[in-house]
Amino acid sequence: MQNRDEQEVVGCYEALEIILESFPEIDLEDRYIHQMHGILLKYSDNDQRHKGQYKALFSQVVAI
Repeated sequence: MQNRDEQEVVGCYEALEIILESFPEIDLEDRYIHQMHGILLKYSDNDQRHKGQYKALFSQVVAI
């Protein structure tokens, strides 16, 4: 995969496959949310340090 967008799409596809296959059995708990986040970022080179964790830093969006 060439860029971050492509990496995120593949991770999103895998996470959605898991959700669609097992949604009746999914318990919405922290461990499952962390697991899904890890799958979403599995292929994203830039996000390995925080995959599967809640965000700890504040993000600021600046409008131009």
